[in-house]
Amino acid sequence: MPTRLVFCKSELCGTNKLELKRIKLDFKKANLEFLEMDDLCGNIQEVNKLKGDLVFVGCSGKVIKGKIDESNKRIVFANIREECLWLYNDEETIYREVLLEIRIALHRLKFKKTTERVPLNCFRNKVGKYIEIISEIGPNPFKV
Repeated sequence: MPTRLVFCKSELCGTNKLELKRIKLDFKKANLEFLEMDDLCGNIQEVNKLKGDLVFVGCSGKVIKGKIDESNKRIVFANIREECLWLYNDEETIYREVLLEIRIALHRLKFKKTTERVPLNCFRNKVGKYIEIISEIGPNPFKV
């Protein structure tokens, strides 16, 4: 399954001003799927339906991070609003910085582990094993 770049096209994020066709051409060789959403923060149900590796391109993830179902997904945010759009005035500089920010997010995604839900009885099983070991060996196994 290819990595998905999800662009927020909200006016608040500012990505509605970017030329997404140009960005798509630059990442043409990469195995990426491009999705555009009018309002990423308002479409949390649609976001939760997405599967696989996701890179959200827009504002910082602090706004929606707690609302996203992250089970069995690797999710990274490319914060182009604060890192690019608010810092630079020149369109060419903004474009270069947006590409750099997306590349950084893709590299972070490579090293991020999938978030899996831990079963509720996992902790109880580990404690049970430790209790068995302590009852056999004693409270201090290093004591001679």
